[in-house]
Amino acid sequence: SRMRVSPLAMESPRFICAVAARISNPLQRIPLVALASASNFTRTVLKKAFAQLKAQHSAAVTLFDKVDKTCGQLASYGTLVLPAMGHEESLVLSMIIDTGALRHVSALNLGTNQLGAEGVAALAAVLTHRGVLPALRDLRVDCNSSQDHGLRALASAGERGALGGFQELHIFCNNIQDEGFCALASACARGAFRSLEHVDVRENKFGDMSLKALGESMGTGGFPQLKLIDLTPDEEWQDEHQLMTLAGRNSLAEACMRRGGELQCCFNGWFPEIRCP
Repeated sequence: SRMRVSPLAMESPRFICAVAARISNPLQRIPLVALASASNFTRTVLKKAFAQLKAQHSAAVTLFDKVDKTCGQLASYGTLVLPAMGHEESLVLSMIIDTGALRHVSALNLGTNQLGAEGVAALAAVLTHRGVLPALRDLRVDCNSSQDHGLRALASAGERGALGGFQELHIFCNNIQDEGFCALASACARGAFRSLEHVDVRENKFGDMSLKALGESMGTGGFPQLKLIDLTPDEEWQDEHQLMTLAGRNSLAEACMRRGGELQCCFNGWFPEIRCP
């Protein structure tokens, strides 16, 4: 079973009150039970528990109605945008994904939240479970302080077969340095993310080491479908450390030319300073 919820816990009036109080807007602040109940198993448990409590506890009626409504919404979503997400909510989202409730979602936008490195890693771990997000094509985890650890976790998930069909990865402004980006390049060289067309890693803190890793990855078959990558560095970091040099960019340009195909690399906003062919 992918998720187990104790029927005894559901029969506690204190538990019902605590959960009901959290779901005034179920798609803005992820509730622990209402969305997790989207799996058939837990929904069955909830129905039984709420049926017993309806006569004696008004909060059960409110919660049950919102559970049913939320489950119906999730079943039809193609694009899911979730604001106000912290680390705790990311763990709950991972459980929801694991139920298969988001199987129709093609675009998952978790940008500008507070997931942190551990939250992104938790998301990456559940993505390795077979069939959890089969329709996903666009993943956005920008501005979440995921750092190297978060991107390494996503890269590792890709090596294990996760997100084989997704086409866009937006992970800009996450304090990612060379270690994280090199992990992504290395994973792609070993066959991860074969359908990836657009990568947005701007406003991070990597340099020539990452450009070299990207070029080497493309030289061994990595990123075969890549059409656009934005490598614009964090301006203050670049001014202070000068880790991305003209020589590094020229080296990547040569790798792009050898690779062939349509590819644009940007180092200064969306202006393509390297364009192939």
